[in-house]
Amino acid sequence: MDSWHYLKDAVLEGCVPFNKAHGMGAFEYHGKDKRISKLFNAGMFNHSTSAMRDVLENYMGFEGLKEIVDVGGGIGGSLMMIISKYPHIKGTNFDLPYVIADAPCSPGVKHVAGDMFENVPSGDAIFMKCILHDWDDERSIKVLNNCWKALPDAGKMLLVLQHVAGDMFENVPSGDAIFMKWILHDWDDERCIKVLNNCWKALPDAGKVIIVEFVLPTETTTDPISRRIIGSDLVMLAVNEGGKERTFQEFQALGKQSGFPVVKAFPCSHGISVIEFYKKP
Repeated sequence: MDSWHYLKDAVLEGCVPFNKAHGMGAFEYHGKDKRISKLFNAGMFNHSTSAMRDVLENYMGFEGLKEIVDVGGGIGGSLMMIISKYPHIKGTNFDLPYVIADAPCSPGVKHVAGDMFENVPSGDAIFMKCILHDWDDERSIKVLNNCWKALPDAGKMLLVLQHVAGDMFENVPSGDAIFMKWILHDWDDERCIKVLNNCWKALPDAGKVIIVEFVLPTETTTDPISRRIIGSDLVMLAVNEGGKERTFQEFQALGKQSGFPVVKAFPCSHGISVIEFYKKP
């Protein structure tokens, strides 16, 4: 809550409120306090239950995949739900080492530690849920460029199990698809491009990146869904350096700068969309 006291400074000075309140970034803070880390991981795991239920009911893009990488997958909640519906899929859950340390064992899931800003594991598709909105455009493009490198030519990335500890800014595990849920919104464009480029490297030619994210409306309205997305955009402003929600056109721009020629969006419900980044047209 202390971050909100410095929200005006983000507008007037360009600072990060969370950093000003706590003297470090949000993810560094989580890594230094095991109690906070466990609380955050549990919250994201529970959030995945409701969000992924809508995704799996409305999005059929997981059909036909043999393996999928979830970039920034936390302790594996999203992959567990995907594999429960598609048990033939081999899943790789990719996150930072301190997160993977708490990931439970689950059939079909491999946990890998790493940094998405360095590289991304390969797969037919790459999935990210609520990742890009944590980062500014520069860092988001960096992530997406890493995804592009990890994908096959026919691959795609979906923005909306095996646990692998690592840093997505360094590299990403390989897979037919790479999945990221609420990852890119944490980062600026540069870091998003680095992660996506790591994904591109990790994907086969026919691979894709799949992300789950809010899609910011191009025109501001007062309906409940728009207010929810704009509220999340303010949270990103207060907590993460460069983090923000993005319009579909901004996601397309991240994809283009990361090597993905085709970007498709599939609206689900409550403002959540699945976005696919294909390595080849």
